[in-house]
Amino acid sequence: MRVSRRALMLSASATALGSLDRVRQAVANDGTKELRLEAQQTVANLSGSGHPDTIVWAYNGTMPGPEIRVRQGDRVRLVVSNKLGEDTTVHWHGVRVPNAMDGVPG
Repeated sequence: MRVSRRALMLSASATALGSLDRVRQAVANDGTKELRLEAQQTVANLSGSGHPDTIVWAYNGTMPGPEIRVRQGDRVRLVVSNKLGEDTTVHWHGVRVPNAMDGVPG
């Protein structure tokens, strides 16, 4: 399958803009940062112009989901609202968290 330069640039631009979407964030009285993610279905064009859109799972309506940036030592609470038709988990790449909080089902 051949992808035109234009289709590739449009896809890359859409992905980059989607990643700029900020995670909804609040700070509690004790300084804990509370971040909110909403897992939900959305539609994305994965194959370029002239091809049908695809139903995908996304966080906060973007795919990939928004980047989460915090400083080492920050206290963070992540609230995930699951609007998918089945269970979901969050897996942390490169972050040391207790096993029960690292995308382990159940």
